[in-house]
Amino acid sequence: MKKLLSLIILILFIQITTYSQKFEFDSYGIKNRISGNSVRFTPANLTIKKIGDDFQILAYDPRDGDLSMKVNVSYTSYDNTMAAYFYRGTVNFSGPFDYDCIIMSYLDLSEFAKGKGNDKDFIFDKYYEIHIIYDYKEVNPLDFRNTLSIFPINNVERRIAEQKKRQEEEKHQKELDEIEKQRKAKEAEEEYKRLNEFLSSRETKQYDFAEIKSSVNEEIERKIKNFLKKEITDNSTSLDFTCNISLTKDISGKQNSKANYIGLNNNNLKSKIDNYLKTIELPESTLFGTYTINTYTNYSFNCCYQVDTCRVVKNNKKVSASDTCEKLIKEIENNNYPLGKYTAIISSSTVNEYRVEKIVFKSFKGYGGSGYTLLSLIVPGVGDYFVNGGKGSMLGVNSPPIFTTIATLGMVGSGIYCKSLSNSNYDLYHEATKQSDIDKYFDLANNFNKASYILIGTGAVLWLWDVIWTAKTGSENRKASKLMKDKLSFSPVLLDNRNYGIGLTYNF
Repeated sequence: MKKLLSLIILILFIQITTYSQKFEFDSYGIKNRISGNSVRFTPANLTIKKIGDDFQILAYDPRDGDLSMKVNVSYTSYDNTMAAYFYRGTVNFSGPFDYDCIIMSYLDLSEFAKGKGNDKDFIFDKYYEIHIIYDYKEVNPLDFRNTLSIFPINNVERRIAEQKKRQEEEKHQKELDEIEKQRKAKEAEEEYKRLNEFLSSRETKQYDFAEIKSSVNEEIERKIKNFLKKEITDNSTSLDFTCNISLTKDISGKQNSKANYIGLNNNNLKSKIDNYLKTIELPESTLFGTYTINTYTNYSFNCCYQVDTCRVVKNNKKVSASDTCEKLIKEIENNNYPLGKYTAIISSSTVNEYRVEKIVFKSFKGYGGSGYTLLSLIVPGVGDYFVNGGKGSMLGVNSPPIFTTIATLGMVGSGIYCKSLSNSNYDLYHEATKQSDIDKYFDLANNFNKASYILIGTGAVLWLWDVIWTAKTGSENRKASKLMKDKLSFSPVLLDNRNYGIGLTYNF
């Protein structure tokens, strides 16, 4: 009985003398006494316990909350000179073994364990500094080489300020939530009001389809525009009219189309457009979920189609036309078309900002071939008229064929005349009796004879050159004409662009 009573008393004594203070500091500091460097950790958790006559200090890693230091010490003495408390025990830095250590503190650890300083804002104050001096062997309390200084840093005022800030933020958030709740309620009420108004006018009100489905509306407009471009291009007469189109669709799905024409008298084209509009499907539109609505859309197209016949002649000098055909002239000049006469139909179709121009070659007649060489062989320059249209010759593009005829025959004729003069003077040379006359007529006969050779030779060269040039030009004409006729059998090609351009269609 006495032993049981003694055990109970011992347990009560331990409970009475065992108390601790768990510091949940915003941060705590560690200072190296030798270097004076200090580090502040936040957040931090530091616990100081008193267990009987012993004390325990636990420090936790602020990064992951793991235990980083464990100190177990017992009180040894108080030094009046240093005004410090000393404790002896062990320290472990989460490693495999313990260090011997001495703790020196200016405040009794039991005061820390009771919460001393936990109600005060202090930072690195000497009064609250805890020295942990440690070593493998005997610890020298005067040797601070292995010293860890801990400063509990507890900013109560900041905690209160932060708590107050959180409370204000929570209050403000509640106010915002209430405002948002009222806003949603008001929106719901307005939405309900709009729905009722919509339902009451749903059967009679029409909505603009272009505003509801703009991209689809633009696609329908493109389809109609392409159809109009094709149809007005297939006409043989000029057109200039405006087409106003209206498409409607009611809530039952019934669709109507209507076209109003201004300036169009072609009933066949009107019928084609009306029939095409019947194939256009205006997609169903809805509001407030699945409620179908009446929709409408309007389009306006300014259509113009012009057609003209143009005749162009290309020779060695230039490309010319009897009337204004600038685009055809540029086309022939820029694309190395062969020499000859062209007849083409130029048409242009415009739908709003889109314009397409088309050239249809109806006929082509090239200049003569190499067969006309025979004419130049008979009379120089005559074949030139047939292989180049009378424009230019072997002497150049600015020299007409008559120049070749005059130059060649002039040379040959002059040579023959000089030859006759040479013969006449040669006869006089034989008839002369005086030495002076003999010398005179001999020189004249000799000079006229040389001149005849030069003139006839030059004329022959020009004649031969003309024959060769006529044969070469005629051969090139024949090849180019064949190539052009092959081109004229190609399928139509249109150049479709927002800007002006030329599209070519070859028909022969």
